[in-house]
Amino acid sequence: MKRVLAQVGAITIVLGASIPHVTAATTSYVSAPKTWTVKNGDTLWKISQRTGVPMKAIEQYNRISKPNTLKIGQVIKIPRIWTVKSGDSLWKISKATGVSVQSIAKANGIKNTASVNVGTVLIIPSSSLPSTTSANKKAPSSTTSASATTTSSRTASSTMATQSTTAKSSSAVTQWVVKSGDTLWIISQQTGVSEQTLIQANHLSNPNVLTVGQVLKIPAASIASTSTSSQTTGSTTTGTTTTGTTTTGTTTTGTTTTGTTTTGTTTTGTTTSTLPIIYAWADYTSSINDAMAHSSITDIGNDNYVFNFKGSVTDGTPGSNNVTNLTNYGKSKNVNVYATVSNWDAQMGNFNATLASTVLNSSSLRATLEQNLVNIATKDGYTGIDLDIEQVKPSDQTVFTDFVDELGTQLHAIGKKLLVSIPGDTGESWYSGYNLRAIGQAADLVPVMTYDYNWAGSTAGPIAPLPWDEQVLKYVTSQIPANKVLLGIGTYGYDWYTGDNNYAKTLTLSQIDTLIQNANLTPSWDSADSVPYLKYTDSNHVTHTIYYENQASIQDKLALAKEYGVAGIAFWKAGFEDTAFWNTITQNK
Repeated sequence: MKRVLAQVGAITIVLGASIPHVTAATTSYVSAPKTWTVKNGDTLWKISQRTGVPMKAIEQYNRISKPNTLKIGQVIKIPRIWTVKSGDSLWKISKATGVSVQSIAKANGIKNTASVNVGTVLIIPSSSLPSTTSANKKAPSSTTSASATTTSSRTASSTMATQSTTAKSSSAVTQWVVKSGDTLWIISQQTGVSEQTLIQANHLSNPNVLTVGQVLKIPAASIASTSTSSQTTGSTTTGTTTTGTTTTGTTTTGTTTTGTTTTGTTTTGTTTSTLPIIYAWADYTSSINDAMAHSSITDIGNDNYVFNFKGSVTDGTPGSNNVTNLTNYGKSKNVNVYATVSNWDAQMGNFNATLASTVLNSSSLRATLEQNLVNIATKDGYTGIDLDIEQVKPSDQTVFTDFVDELGTQLHAIGKKLLVSIPGDTGESWYSGYNLRAIGQAADLVPVMTYDYNWAGSTAGPIAPLPWDEQVLKYVTSQIPANKVLLGIGTYGYDWYTGDNNYAKTLTLSQIDTLIQNANLTPSWDSADSVPYLKYTDSNHVTHTIYYENQASIQDKLALAKEYGVAGIAFWKAGFEDTAFWNTITQNK
């Protein structure tokens, strides 16, 4: 979630819930922030870790001769990169990125354009990829190919560029080229082939040690028995290999699937035609009223509960009747209402990692907090509890997992539910405090906070670039069943402007609509990240850069959510959205 720091007129300043960034090694194509302004304490290694772009690529792109000497305020250009996988050629990469073979070759000093080595990190010199990301805008009616991957059918332009698992015939053996971060369990989940079968087929003496670039055989017979042939009824299929999908009434010709109705969503690779759950967080009275005013919302989180160092929980819900009104509304309209509790510290103006660590590491304080949460769920008539404990330390993974498991057991015993909100995680070490597999087992739903990729304290850029959203979904659904996952959407924008002390202001989507109309502005479209933005200079000669969401970008995100078969979306926050948001939701329900 997010928390308000201060409110100045109609403009609200907020801190990001998290600062998630991509890891280059986990995908073929990485769409990183366009620039990075060096701050105190930054090193090239830190910038590389945060952007997901290798140090060497950043050095080469910026012609940095002394990488150990960076100056505060120095603006570093962050290149977009492509990590070559098996089956790639410069021609294929060119078609996927919209950048000519000659330009890619020149940028990377490649003399022989006929071949490129697997694992090579290529700089993609163009900052605009209109021909690729626009392809992602179509509704996920599942385009699959005879040379498709064992995961969901994605074009090469997608951030989740596909694995080289070429299905040659029903008796053939497909392949998986190991990339950084892969484990046998992840490969098993993606292919639908058991770990034991993979071990036997590849004669693995130590299945815990895989080498980047290692080619694993994926037995076709095993795939067929677990996931392929799509288990279709009344369908005609030609040259198609899919994974983890159960469909009814599918007609497939060549490589294009149409008229698909998907049932029985599991973890990955399953598309859905609807988004059953629309979850809204609400805090102020106006926000709570807004949540109750929209019938499309199926679940509401009352984001007003915080705990302290004694394990006590404070209800900060404004107004004496809002809790009662909210829970009564839920019961009358069959809407699930949760008490969202967090480690927010108002004095710090941020989430308090030390507070969380102190309570989690004390069995008595943890038990006290658990009992208090159970009492709130029972006494106030909530559907359950939504945990929003942020900045969990990696060293606290075990105790946080114990807490989630213990609370889930107690809530389920009395017929209540548990939600656990998590950061936008693509497998980064700094998020290792969240054991996603364990959370997925204990929780009923897992909202993923896929926003604030660029936040109020960062340089201007997309708040939720679509390629990053997909990276997060691919990783999270490899760890947690997709039918428990909610894709987070931020219904706000950030206004970065000159003289703001490096801190952007938050604008609601309605405020941005009004600004566009009153100032007669024309939005621009970031085709690489599938988001809109505004750049203008006001009457006081102040330059503004605003990134936000509009109907097109939200539609892209909903299509992505459907493609990965997740349960729905979770948006921050009720009251910040505009008419275009609800139009898009209505069209996708």
